[in-house]
Amino acid sequence: MVYNCTIEKDKDMFIVQFPDMPNIQTFGNTHEEALAMAKEALEGCLESDISRGMSIPSPSYAGGYPVSVASHIVLSHRLRELRGEQSQTEIAQRLGLSYQSY
Repeated sequence: MVYNCTIEKDKDMFIVQFPDMPNIQTFGNTHEEALAMAKEALEGCLESDISRGMSIPSPSYAGGYPVSVASHIVLSHRLRELRGEQSQTEIAQRLGLSYQSY
């Protein structure tokens, strides 16, 4: 999964935004630092949104700079999509597994 970001120089910093994720904005002192911060901000937001059961927009913006999402986040997102409205307990029961929440 890859989201593209825009990076614009503003005085002495580089501002990063994700058109597909308007709630994410970060910056860096260099272009390279801005890209590193973009990855950190994107992954943090995705992890938070996924853990809260929020829907995640699919990447669609094709311009700018690509930022790859870590595989564990992609897997978590995909599993939540496949699970749908079913709880982990319901899935475990359907699979014949014992599931306990701690």
